[in-house]
Amino acid sequence: MLTPLHKDRGQGLNNAITDAADLLAHLRNMKEQTSEELRKAVQAYEKDLWPRGREAVLASNENTNAVHDWGTMLKSPLFTGGLAKAGDAAKVEAAKPDAVATDAVKN
Repeated sequence: MLTPLHKDRGQGLNNAITDAADLLAHLRNMKEQTSEELRKAVQAYEKDLWPRGREAVLASNENTNAVHDWGTMLKSPLFTGGLAKAGDAAKVEAAKPDAVATDAVKN
């Protein structure tokens, strides 16, 4: 099977699982098991699927371009902002041993 999602982002299986779960939810919400209800369920599923799928493909393409172009990678949020979250610096600082205690251990 061909997919427009590039392997570098690792989202193909994640999207397939989400797609299957979403389709199942729409099928379970059918009022009765008729062709008309099935058509409505699939249409509702596709209404959600297409925008989400488009976003995943665009993100995948952007990621692929970034990881294959070092200049682009250096401008990415990972490199410009890092992985730290708000408050992480305070936690790291609080976890550092006291300088005096560290010197005492060395001697």
